[in-house]
Amino acid sequence: QAYETAKRAYQERQTIFTSDALAWSLFVSGRLTEAVLYAKQAVRTDPVVSSVRWHAASIFAAVGDVQLARRELKAAARNSWFSPSQRPALLALAKKLGVAIPSTSLQSATNKETS
Repeated sequence: QAYETAKRAYQERQTIFTSDALAWSLFVSGRLTEAVLYAKQAVRTDPVVSSVRWHAASIFAAVGDVQLARRELKAAARNSWFSPSQRPALLALAKKLGVAIPSTSLQSATNKETS
């Protein structure tokens, strides 16, 4: 159902977020080749949104494009912080790819506001 919802949203309006949602739903469904196309589109649309870059890194890693996955994960970590719910998957991917995640990326939004 997530795929159908993302596909409809993308067909109605092609934005970074609909591209990302479609890419992620395809990834979760195991449709990796298609997911790569939309992940690349999302990253081209706005290369600053960390969650989009993290999704792209996950997708690229799944298809074996380690160099591109590393680039996207490093950019995601540089640009923002990650929520506590994202940390385990983020750290697992970083370990798999050999990417160091700055501790500042692992702070919560509350901690960042008080720093």
